[in-house]
Amino acid sequence: MSFAETTKILAESRKVIEDGNENNTATLLTLILSVVTSVEHSIKKIESGMESIEKIKTTVTLLSADLRLSDYTVPVYKARLQKNYSSIIASIIPKDIVDYLITCDVLTIGDGQIIDHCESEEQKNRKLMDKLLRTSEEGFGEFLKALREDTEYQELADQIENTKVTHVDISTIQSCNKYTHRY
Repeated sequence: MSFAETTKILAESRKVIEDGNENNTATLLTLILSVVTSVEHSIKKIESGMESIEKIKTTVTLLSADLRLSDYTVPVYKARLQKNYSSIIASIIPKDIVDYLITCDVLTIGDGQIIDHCESEEQKNRKLMDKLLRTSEEGFGEFLKALREDTEYQELADQIENTKVTHVDISTIQSCNKYTHRY
């Protein structure tokens, strides 16, 4: 029963009591108990609502602490590489690109040998991507230059360079990196 309903009943009941009802005291006590019960029920609802609000507040606080922009450690260039991972794996032949990156000191000769020992072009590209995702932003720039050296890969280089990266992308990659311990 709402407060407005209770107030209306009390006003009507008061009129009945004043008009000479024989059991005035009993009727009044019954009404008072009804109001007290209604108020207790309302208080319990409010307390329950406050508990729910506190739980939600705690959850929001924990989530916002996890999502602070200043906590992101994934550079944009790595997000661009990851967002284009499938395109890179499927489209390039890594030999000339690896050689170019070795001459620029982005990769070592040992890195080149590891990549070259992979059986398929796709495996070589995956290994190359693994190395690129662990390199610096300068290494990323040299990778784009290496792609542009070959007219066949210029469009791919533009696609990678112009890939839009949102805070959601960064957050997703950051979360994945936390679970795989890669930074």
